[in-house]
Amino acid sequence: MAHELPGGRPPTYEELLADVLARVPVHTPEWTNLGPGDPGVTILELFAYLTAELIHEAGAISERSRRQFLSLLSTPVQPAAPATGFVTFATADLIPAVIPPDQEIRAGLIPFQTRVGTDTLPVDAFICIKQKREAPASAEPGAIYYETTPLAAPADGLQLPTYDLGNETVDQSLWIALLARKPEQVEQTRAAVAGRTLNVGVLPALPPVRRLPPLGLTGATARQSLVAEMATDRFDEDGEPLYRRLPVLQQVDVLAKAGILGIQLPDLGAFRLWQLADKRLAGTGDLPPLAPAVANRLVTWLRLRAPGSEAGVRARLHWAGINADMVEQRVRVTGELVGDGTGEPNQVLTLVNRPVLPGTVRLRVGSRPWQETEELYTAGPEVPLQNPALPPGRRLPEADARVFAVDPATGEIRFGDGLRGARPGKGEPIEADYAYGGGKAGNLPAGQLKKAPGLPVGVSVNNPLPTWGGTDRQSLADAERLVPAALRHRDRLITLDDFAHIVLDTPGVSMGRVEILPLVHPDSPGQKVPGAVTVLVLPEVAEPSPTPIRPGSEFLDLIGRHVDARRLITTDVTVTGPVYRSFAITVGLEVAAGSSFAAVADGVRRALTGYLSPLTGGAAGQGWPLAKLVRARELLAQADRVEGVGIVTDLLMTTEDGASVTEVPLSGLELPWVTAVHVHDASPGAPPVAPAASRGARRIIAAPIQST
Repeated sequence: MAHELPGGRPPTYEELLADVLARVPVHTPEWTNLGPGDPGVTILELFAYLTAELIHEAGAISERSRRQFLSLLSTPVQPAAPATGFVTFATADLIPAVIPPDQEIRAGLIPFQTRVGTDTLPVDAFICIKQKREAPASAEPGAIYYETTPLAAPADGLQLPTYDLGNETVDQSLWIALLARKPEQVEQTRAAVAGRTLNVGVLPALPPVRRLPPLGLTGATARQSLVAEMATDRFDEDGEPLYRRLPVLQQVDVLAKAGILGIQLPDLGAFRLWQLADKRLAGTGDLPPLAPAVANRLVTWLRLRAPGSEAGVRARLHWAGINADMVEQRVRVTGELVGDGTGEPNQVLTLVNRPVLPGTVRLRVGSRPWQETEELYTAGPEVPLQNPALPPGRRLPEADARVFAVDPATGEIRFGDGLRGARPGKGEPIEADYAYGGGKAGNLPAGQLKKAPGLPVGVSVNNPLPTWGGTDRQSLADAERLVPAALRHRDRLITLDDFAHIVLDTPGVSMGRVEILPLVHPDSPGQKVPGAVTVLVLPEVAEPSPTPIRPGSEFLDLIGRHVDARRLITTDVTVTGPVYRSFAITVGLEVAAGSSFAAVADGVRRALTGYLSPLTGGAAGQGWPLAKLVRARELLAQADRVEGVGIVTDLLMTTEDGASVTEVPLSGLELPWVTAVHVHDASPGAPPVAPAASRGARRIIAAPIQST
């Protein structure tokens, strides 16, 4: 019998006894005397009573005690993770506005704070690339042709555009034209921005895979971030235009991680542009791209270039914007008086706000700073005392080590007992600086972060991209359900179950699906590779997605870091998303009498896309299985089950190349993706309908790129 009845109520003694007596005729039909005086019934009454008492005692354990038990098992409740994202500022005046770090910005009641601060400059921006184009028939020998392509504003958060500076451009560069708001304000704008810092936010497009080779090597090559250069009016001895390299204050590798480049602009005297005797040379060679529409407002051109930008450079971007800063879903608290020391061992104090963001607590006992430690049984800042009973690398702090431990979920601060970690003295005031926040509510669409009462007059703010990464705090029940798995794998990836449980337990991600493929490596399809493990992951999606579901960069990074710290050093792990095989479906059907064709057709579309879904498809409803053949007959059977369908007369699948097939084979990491479901009326007298491909289904065509 379950420990709880519907509604969460534990069973009573009478209910337990009635349940076990009802099982007697099934298991021991020869036992017919179930009266109160029977010795066997007396024994059952005793066990029912003891069981009811145990259930009562277990239910009386406080939530605090359950949390402490989880902490002792090194499986604490995971706190909420904060969302992060980009914001851009704009000022209506010709005077730059300084936005400091930790500036609060809100979307309704959801607080965010800026990270680095922004020098908001009174300029607009035209951001573009020189995108390769096929040479026309009248092309000159050796010439490479391009088109000035602006970076498009993201339409939504599901599918961001990608710009490959290494392969799609003629110069491996990102171009930024700083523009005055009006043509007559060009000189005033130059004077206003001279000597200031321009913050450029960049969201890189990372590959949909994270490689973790053996021996802890990441396989990433060392590289610098983008180099910033500014236009001049000078040429070299060969007639090539010269650029002025600008210092970058925030050294962030924005080709590998979302971040901000703080570009230091020069003094006013350096704002010069080339004067070309032959206007036909504009936009050629290393000159800025041809953009006549912005010429009358041009303040200067900036060029962001990947170092060593010849063939083979990897620089792919989703978005770039000026006057940008990164924000995090948090609120910072300073000088909170937590309490006074008592001089007793194992003191516990609680912060007012929670969940606390890990690593943000700064504590002062009296006037002396104390240092946070992962727990009170790890090394403190003082000379540690090695304890041979502890695992390697785990040490007990000295008696006078000024350390404390924080539970981010509850906000509890714990101190030592005087033997392992110091005790705050009696009457010593304890103050804390920290940040709190987090949760799924912080994952906002673009255009939601607009409220900031502390901004200067005339300054506005907006988030051009959706924010990402926010997750809710793990429930106590979920944490307790993970205890058996945690005791089995002990935070080490050895068996397939270990991989599945640990990947699912990655903090900061909402997992929709995990597949563990042993002896599989993406570089060697169809072969067994000893020591290789491929982890296929998909994020959780609240609603059906109109585009293929793929794991994002931050999603893969969080899983990769979580796995890397727990895998064996000889294991070659690849964390990746699926490869989709796209096709369209055409269904002909007759509806049952009294049914609406439009409603039935919509039901057929939902049934087929749901059955082939990578998250909820398949017979088990857990996502279409890997390597499972997609058969037209199987889909026909699904369509035939939809309410209102009289008979399905035909079902045809059309691949991207326009071929009509009855089966779509899948292998490796491939999953099906339905681009469209066309349903037509096949009742007698209805007009015939052509297959999906000839009706204009979208086709992906690879256009040749002229080699440099």
